[in-house]
Amino acid sequence: MVYTNVTYIDMKMAAEIVAVTKYHELIIPRKLWVHGGNKSTSARQNEFGHSSLLNEQGKMCCLGHLAKSCGLTDRQIKGKHDPSYLSNTAIKKISNTAFSYLFKFGKINSICSRLIEANDAVDGIQYKYFKSFYVKITQKERESKIRNLMLDIGVRVKFVD
Repeated sequence: MVYTNVTYIDMKMAAEIVAVTKYHELIIPRKLWVHGGNKSTSARQNEFGHSSLLNEQGKMCCLGHLAKSCGLTDRQIKGKHDPSYLSNTAIKKISNTAFSYLFKFGKINSICSRLIEANDAVDGIQYKYFKSFYVKITQKERESKIRNLMLDIGVRVKFVD
């Protein structure tokens, strides 16, 4: 199996995180979760609002829920499309949390990219999954992918109604 440097670093980092930390528990209420959905003309904008850490309707993507659970405020995450848009103050605040493992030096890593892709994919539509192949996703598969990817950074996710 061939790994790119970024993927290898992410996998090594994830193994170290899980080995040395206690799991961070994250509960995502479906009614407050913005994701690709099933009535979208765009994976970034649909009946749930615009996909971002925290959108104008008060809904958050999976990364927004993680950011809040790691101590960031609504003001710090509102309107931010991904962790690379966070202020230096916000980055310092979460420097020793699970959220900090998703980016480095202002750039998101492959785990973060895959979380964004899984979160924002439109139900039943093919989308490019981590630059290599296409999959069709259902809501159940979306939640499973997010759960598995979050485990890579030491976060256990539970989706609730």
